[in-house]
Amino acid sequence: MVTGPRASAGPESGACRRLVERLLDDPAAGAAAEALARFSAETLEDALKTLLPRGGELLPILLGLEDSHKKALRRVAKRIRYRLQSAGVPLPKQSLPPSPPAAAWRLTEAWASPIDGTGSRAFWLVAEGPYGQWLRLSVVLNDQVGILDAAGGPITKKRIAEEFQHLQTHGELRWISLSPDYTRGLIAEAVEVQRDEPPPKDFLRWQSFLVGLPISRPLILENLDPEGIRADPTLLDHSAELLAQPELAGWFLDPDVVLSAALEREEARASRLVLSDAQKADREASIVARTADERFTEAERNRWRRRLEETAHLFWQTERRREAALALAAAVALGDSERSPRYQPFCLAVVRRSLDVAAEVQAGKLKADAVRRLPRRPTRSGSQKS
Repeated sequence: MVTGPRASAGPESGACRRLVERLLDDPAAGAAAEALARFSAETLEDALKTLLPRGGELLPILLGLEDSHKKALRRVAKRIRYRLQSAGVPLPKQSLPPSPPAAAWRLTEAWASPIDGTGSRAFWLVAEGPYGQWLRLSVVLNDQVGILDAAGGPITKKRIAEEFQHLQTHGELRWISLSPDYTRGLIAEAVEVQRDEPPPKDFLRWQSFLVGLPISRPLILENLDPEGIRADPTLLDHSAELLAQPELAGWFLDPDVVLSAALEREEARASRLVLSDAQKADREASIVARTADERFTEAERNRWRRRLEETAHLFWQTERRREAALALAAAVALGDSERSPRYQPFCLAVVRRSLDVAAEVQAGKLKADAVRRLPRRPTRSGSQKS
């Protein structure tokens, strides 16, 4: 028989012990054990010591603590396991039980960054779980590969406020609030395009409550009517101006895919043929128009349309109403299969910028790796580069 010390005095110790006792009757105790992270390691260890007589019943909780992000909690589990094994209690290593069902967790808060030039967008998420537990996750979605990155874990409510303050006051990204349901829909979109590589472990662990119903209607349509946008052709005419916005600084095509067109344009500019300025302009316009038709395939048009719809909402939320209308006008045009990209000012502007970037790479003025438009895994802070 294993004996343990008497419980330490104090409200924290008592609350910790009561929570441990509740977890002992929970079939998902292993996953729910992270609720104990709100207590100090010393308080938790004292509580577990008083429950040593429960023997092998503590195993699911120990497994949960051993999988914790906090090193101190893993050490507590190791010490309690050693005490039990020293007393002859068999404690085989097992897999953790599944995380609590989706109903046990509720996404309460979601903030999103702008979409960068690779199609990636970071999300700062907060969820409330069982036993007063809180979870903070950073998730990065990419419209080419799906769930690009996920990290996070249990957190105290006080710490959530501190992290949110840091999020809002540091860095150049402008974060906007999104409803939990809409965010879960965006995550569902990312899951749909997930490639061969499985999602990150931290995403799989919480996937059951993070994935919602697919988006049925972009948020910007709650504020702007697409029919009204179509009725004003001047909006599409001025859509190229969007590239002047800081959030779109990295919006261009990968230099590799437009390199041949960029070289052709540079050759035309350097040609010794006696051509008028108008003829040179026509030749360059022809290269740009052809490249737009080649590169904005149906799949690319759909991708860029969604980027623009979401960016239009970001502009609306940050009090840039005209830019929101321009972004929606460009999105509506991309969704029109009858309108060729060569007749869409936004597409042409993207191609021109792309050719400029490719030419600078070719000339050695830019490093190719610095301007690749392939998705890149961000740092663990959830930040991303344009």
